[in-house]
Amino acid sequence: MTQGRWWARLALVLSGAVWILAVALSWAEARADGGADGDSADSEFSFQWLDPDKKISVIQNRKFLKARHLILSVSGGPGSISPYRNSWALEPRAAFWFSELIGIEVFYHYIVNTDSTTLTQLQAATSVLPVLRDLQGQFGGLIKFAPWYAKINLFNQILAFDWHVSLGGGMIQSTLLSNNVTTPDSRIAIFAGTGHDFHLTRLLDFKLNFQWTFFNAPISGTSGASTWFSNMVFGAGLGVKL
Repeated sequence: MTQGRWWARLALVLSGAVWILAVALSWAEARADGGADGDSADSEFSFQWLDPDKKISVIQNRKFLKARHLILSVSGGPGSISPYRNSWALEPRAAFWFSELIGIEVFYHYIVNTDSTTLTQLQAATSVLPVLRDLQGQFGGLIKFAPWYAKINLFNQILAFDWHVSLGGGMIQSTLLSNNVTTPDSRIAIFAGTGHDFHLTRLLDFKLNFQWTFFNAPISGTSGASTWFSNMVFGAGLGVKL
């Protein structure tokens, strides 16, 4: 990057920051000047910095509600389980929302694994292979928190979505592979995640989920020194609101 381009980008960032600050101050001033009008039923904010003769209504207007609804969904996608395995997960879920903010969810991940390029090359180079932990499934319960409801303009169509985070616990089901010997192994796990629910209709959602799994297990099998392992599963799918 040349010196001129560096200064040009810095100037652009600074000018953008100044503009955002000016807009924020104008909003605060307009809100203060509105007085009781700002708390009126139509919830209008006077944007005097934009046009003294016009008003813009800022309305939350949640068109898509999930409170006191059961939502069933199915999604699937890749997982980051091990450098020696390529993993794909199928995940049915069932969630119930007590309000627009708080809900609970149960899930199961059915995981399919195949050898990665790294493992194939390692097998060709040596007969001494590491102990592989094949994660075959995981299930648990989550507490979900959805503080963000937003709208975006997508190809001139308004698309609303919820952004949620989750935390919970459950179990993983795995198999240890060593010298052609398989040993089943299950562990208690902690789950954390985040995702978006894009509302296609009042009953149908398109879902994107990222979920991380954390569990403690022996480094080299079923005994010995242990450490914390983690993996991530991404899923895209559809949900139906009942």
